[in-house]
Amino acid sequence: MALKPCRECGAEVSQEAKTCPSCSTKSPARKPVGCLAALGIAIAIFAASALLSEHHPGVHTPDLVASRSASDTSVSAIGWSYSEDDDSITGKKIQYAEIKSTDPISFGFPYAGLQYPRLTVRTHPRYGKNIILSIERGQFICHITGCSVIVRFNNTSPRTFSAVEGEDNSTTVIFIKDYDRFLTALKTSKIVIIEAVFYHEGAQQIAFHVQGFDASKLQPTQARK
Repeated sequence: MALKPCRECGAEVSQEAKTCPSCSTKSPARKPVGCLAALGIAIAIFAASALLSEHHPGVHTPDLVASRSASDTSVSAIGWSYSEDDDSITGKKIQYAEIKSTDPISFGFPYAGLQYPRLTVRTHPRYGKNIILSIERGQFICHITGCSVIVRFNNTSPRTFSAVEGEDNSTTVIFIKDYDRFLTALKTSKIVIIEAVFYHEGAQQIAFHVQGFDASKLQPTQARK
C-alpha cells in the first residue's frame, strides 16, 4: 500500500487513510487545491460556458427586430455600394447595388458567429433584373421549386414575395421574385425588414436601412465595340 506524507504534520500515512493517526487531519494524503489551481479551474469553466453560448442564436433575432418600428431612423444606414462587372458573353455590364443589414444575425453550430446578410439589386444583360438576399453561412429553407419571404417596407403592411434558389443550389442565396413590385416599394423606403426561414433556425427577420437607393446607377449600358 502506497504511503504519502500527511499534508499537515508530514507523518507517513496510507494513501487511502481517512484521518492521520498523528494529527487527526482528515484526508491527510490529499493535497489542497491552491489558489493558482482554483483560478485555472475557474478560467476553464468560464471558457467552456462562453463556447457553449456561441453555439446558440443571439437575442437579436427575431424579437428585437420585430419590436423596432419600421419608421425608426435613429440608426444611420450603412449605405449602398455600387459596382459592376463585365459579362464575358455579351460584353455588357453586370451592375450591382448592395447593402448590408443594419444589425448582425447569429446562428447556432456549425454556423456560429456574427454575420451581416446582404440585399443586392442586380441587372444582368442575360439573366435580367434580380433582387438577391444572401448570407455568409447557413442555409435558407428554399428550393428551385420555390419558397416565400415576408417583406415590410417602412410602416406598410407586410407583403409576401415568392423566392427561389439559384441554379447552383446554393443554400446561402435566394432570388426574390417580382422585381418591379419590390423595387417600386424600395425606392420610397427608409427601412426594409425581410423575414426568411433558415435550417435549424426557423423564421428570422433581417433589417436593412435602405434610404438613399439610387436606381439610376443600374441603367443598362451598351455592348463594347
